[in-house]
Amino acid sequence: MITLLNGIQLPEEFIDQIRRGFQQKGERWLKELPVLTERCVQKWQLTQVHLSDELSYNLVLFARHPEQGEVVLKIGVPHLDLFSEMRAIRLFEGRGLCRCFASDEALGAMLLERILPGEDLWTMNNAEERYRITADLYRQVLVHPLADHGLPLFGELIATAIERSADVPETPPFLVDWLREVQSDYAQLEAESGEPVVLHCDLHHGNILRDQHAYEANLGWRVSPGWRVIDPKGFVGVRPVECARFIENELDLFERDDAKLAALDRMLAVFSPALGFPERTLAQALAIDNVLNTYWSVESHSSQVWIDSGYRQHALFAKYLESA
Repeated sequence: MITLLNGIQLPEEFIDQIRRGFQQKGERWLKELPVLTERCVQKWQLTQVHLSDELSYNLVLFARHPEQGEVVLKIGVPHLDLFSEMRAIRLFEGRGLCRCFASDEALGAMLLERILPGEDLWTMNNAEERYRITADLYRQVLVHPLADHGLPLFGELIATAIERSADVPETPPFLVDWLREVQSDYAQLEAESGEPVVLHCDLHHGNILRDQHAYEANLGWRVSPGWRVIDPKGFVGVRPVECARFIENELDLFERDDAKLAALDRMLAVFSPALGFPERTLAQALAIDNVLNTYWSVESHSSQVWIDSGYRQHALFAKYLESA
């Protein structure tokens, strides 16, 4: 059992997840976490600190700041993805995203704007409204990288997956072939898609939250009415990739391929003008992301249900592209 300030006890599920995901590095981080948390609370003068109900690979605490009011304190195991998120969220400067008030890489910590009331997009029952809201956010979550952005490249994800697959005996040969194919496909997309952008790269339903503030006049841009985005991954790459995670989640709602294809048609028709690319190009990017996700499911020993779902979606996207 690990206890933080104010008697906050970390759930065993969270502790086990950190140990599985980060091994010895995660074990060391867990031992340091009470001290890290106390340092963050003192550094940013936080009060009313309490634990979020939803934890994955980062400690998330809600608190009050003397100037910013309700905030989120996010502390993670120091690694590339965490630092990329820190850099990316500063580049977005609150355009469609929650704002980052402060960060400290040495502590692996960020002080973030808290989005309230904070229900995610799954609470919106109307599918067409979910598409419209997400398309509106795509129009806002658009940032071009600085010359010295220091962010990883999306194409590197594919190259790294191919390299690591040699050390994952569970990887079927056909999946390695798929990775090589999408590496070539992505290089073609890069050549055709123009200037790269900073990708959120995980812009799905759980990362789109209802916000009580519809307009931020002081920042000079309009927020999609009542919705903001959290937790950017922060890769630099081609913009069509941005819609992949949302579409894959939506398609899981349907059993039959004909229903999935009909939903895919509707989503691509909405997202194409929002992202500024043809529907077929978005479908190609979707197929690329699907292969990466499927490989990661194999690599991380996810349930066979998730892996099989990836294979089925690959076949679905191939069918769509053949007929497009």
